[in-house]
Amino acid sequence: MKIPENAKLVHKGIIYDVYNWNQELFDGSKKIFEGLKRRPAVQVFAVGEEGIILLEEEQPGQESYLSIPGGGVDSDDVLACAKRELLEETGFDSDDWTFWKKLELGLNIEFYTYYYIARNCRKTGNQSLDKGGEKIKIKFMQFDDFLETLKNGRVRNEALQAMITSIKCDKNKAKEFSNLLFNFK
Repeated sequence: MKIPENAKLVHKGIIYDVYNWNQELFDGSKKIFEGLKRRPAVQVFAVGEEGIILLEEEQPGQESYLSIPGGGVDSDDVLACAKRELLEETGFDSDDWTFWKKLELGLNIEFYTYYYIARNCRKTGNQSLDKGGEKIKIKFMQFDDFLETLKNGRVRNEALQAMITSIKCDKNKAKEFSNLLFNFK
């Protein structure tokens, strides 16, 4: 969803902003519509010598969940944000990046996630996690195990889980995704 240009900001939140606007209905009458806007996010499929990086995360007040490196976009340089998130959450870096896709969350919210592939990842530092707010364990998985774990695991990001399920259930998509991750031609 794209928030209309004539929308009025009615609440500026920490994560979400709330907008209202008058919308003309099919019968010519008008009604107030409402939508949320959230800053974009990045997610990174990171591949190193040991396999694909999978994170087991804990945050206060939530059960642990599985994810891939990622976080909020805080500048116009989305790739720089992806590189920062990978380094902060894993201590890994890469010089081999590919933009994969941009997904929109959907109904009544303007929120985009940018997905990147980082190949040939190497350990260059230590994790730099949000103090007191994050605990992240790094796991390495081979391709099939990675897909199976994300398809059936405790994944908080429903869009990621749906995307992985779609890939896992279609041999052609799985081969294409594997080639993308491992850069096979």
